[in-house]
Amino acid sequence: MDILIVSHLYPTPADSVPGIFVHQQAQALQERGHSVKVLSPTPYVPNVPHLPNRWARFRDTPDRSQIDGIDVSYPKYVSLPSLHTLPLVAKSVRRSVDSAISNLEYSPSFSPDVVNAHVPLPDGYACLPACRRLDVPLVTTVHGASIQISSENRLCRRQIRTVFQSSAEVVFNSEVLLGKAKKYFNGFNRARVVPNGVPLAKLDSASAAELPANFSENRMVVASVGSLQPTKGQGDVFEALQNLPAESRPNYLLIGDGPKREELERKATALDLPVHFTGSVPHEDVFSYLKSTDIMALPSTEEAFGIAYIEAMACESPVVGCEGEGPSEFVDHGETGFLVPPNDPKAITDILTDLHDNPSKVRRMGKKASEYVRNNLTWAENARKNEKIYQSAIEK
Repeated sequence: MDILIVSHLYPTPADSVPGIFVHQQAQALQERGHSVKVLSPTPYVPNVPHLPNRWARFRDTPDRSQIDGIDVSYPKYVSLPSLHTLPLVAKSVRRSVDSAISNLEYSPSFSPDVVNAHVPLPDGYACLPACRRLDVPLVTTVHGASIQISSENRLCRRQIRTVFQSSAEVVFNSEVLLGKAKKYFNGFNRARVVPNGVPLAKLDSASAAELPANFSENRMVVASVGSLQPTKGQGDVFEALQNLPAESRPNYLLIGDGPKREELERKATALDLPVHFTGSVPHEDVFSYLKSTDIMALPSTEEAFGIAYIEAMACESPVVGCEGEGPSEFVDHGETGFLVPPNDPKAITDILTDLHDNPSKVRRMGKKASEYVRNNLTWAENARKNEKIYQSAIEK
């Protein structure tokens, strides 16, 4: 099967972290014998100095690249610096993607049997003209932001609705996200739910990281993996640590970067907590840090799925997530991790107190968590399920 993946959420040669989950799915599909190509629409950024980081990272993105054996093209589009302009940006992305797909029409070695867009807007919307012209089915995969952010805009909702109506299949990565989509859109009686996975080969080949020098010996290591922003809940973990007696506070490892880093660094200094900020790190290094972690605590209040949780679980680390969010679908409370109410640092304090007093419980839960993920949540299993969905779309 020739599979064309269209996703603005895709790694670049210079930045391997954004959209790594889309890349891992592409790899798993290729490993199953399919021919996979990727179009990753990328903002056009002129070569001018002193650009903000959010734009400068796109400046050196090439037109084409090959990442782990996957051919990737980066068609450029004109972007605008506001979520309110997304309906206009989607039209710019559509022109770029349509032109790029037209170029594929003349390829003797690749003729797409199916197009898989991640996410509805702008990617699914961008694929519509080409799918109609080529009479190729569109499968639209939905991730969190496209529902939780874009759907607040009336024009975005209209464009997303068009994508859903034009898609042969619509796939959500969790039941939680599907439930949120139903608040804005109708007609999801036949929507599919396919969870994300973990790349077991890369995870198993990673070695445990050396712990920072400022960490206290013989204490648990609690990690949070994700962008440092209010909804991720790192501030609640800080408060939970503050509520513990000084002699039993775990070491706290924050893996990732984001707008709240300076505030959290000030708080760590003021509270004199054993904390280390890694900043942004390559994905393989995340696995290394998780292998040196006892508990992964991320009480995020907006989590459609939560790849960080299943990666931690695969590394034998029980996790702490929020009730009603994505992790509630795969965390067995008290057995492979914990689910706490949103914005409830005391609940986290109680969990850390219990685990501090029962290190054997941490190990037991970690092994059960790893076993569950390895048996149910791998990219190989994700690819197998998506393969069936593609075939269904083609047969329609």
